[in-house]
Amino acid sequence: MTSSPMTSDSYAERWKMLALISLGFVAMTLNWFDIAPAFDAIGTEFHTDISTTAFLISLFLLGYGIAHVPGGMLATRIGMKRTLVLGLGLEGVADSVSGLCRNYPELAVDRVVAGVGASVFIAVGFGAVSVWFEHHETTVALGLADGAAFSVGAAAGLYLWSYLDAALGWRVALPLAGVLAVSTAVVIAVGFRTPAEKKTLGGAAITLDGLRESLGNRQLWIYGVTLLGAYGA
Repeated sequence: MTSSPMTSDSYAERWKMLALISLGFVAMTLNWFDIAPAFDAIGTEFHTDISTTAFLISLFLLGYGIAHVPGGMLATRIGMKRTLVLGLGLEGVADSVSGLCRNYPELAVDRVVAGVGASVFIAVGFGAVSVWFEHHETTVALGLADGAAFSVGAAAGLYLWSYLDAALGWRVALPLAGVLAVSTAVVIAVGFRTPAEKKTLGGAAITLDGLRESLGNRQLWIYGVTLLGAYGA
């Protein structure tokens, strides 16, 4: 009989995996929101008005939106852990080199790439938590990762990074957040694993039957519409 994560892995191991993914959520949202405190400095340097500068947030969301489905397919093909590391690493690298951008178009492209990385990470971020938990613990774990950790990263990007921008300048503060994301990706690469009995999470072939089953899943569409409403709000 196949054992569940609750019986085959220790209690401490599950919460260790949650801690690693939660760190990933903090780093992901930090590199999402850290651009906002730099708007004034970027606008002054690149001679853009506030609406044009603020459009950098929308460009991040453009990359974030278009990569969700490809990110999920990538996870199926190369496995959950590699996808987590690749997504967060890509976002971190994009923010790490943002300080080298010579003009607004270069920074705009950089933000789209960062959004793609964040999307790839979050495409399996929820799953990376839920595969380790069952029943009521799943709700608690997802609340800590998607709720608390997500909010901590956003708050750090909006508030803490305003002080770093003032002290170091945006060309140093943004790459600093990027380095933190890359470092977190390395930590996840070293420490994260999926439950031993869930072998398909290490990578599997993408089939038409699998795609049909996913696209025909009623609960999936309900979840998607709910998220659309939440992000819209």
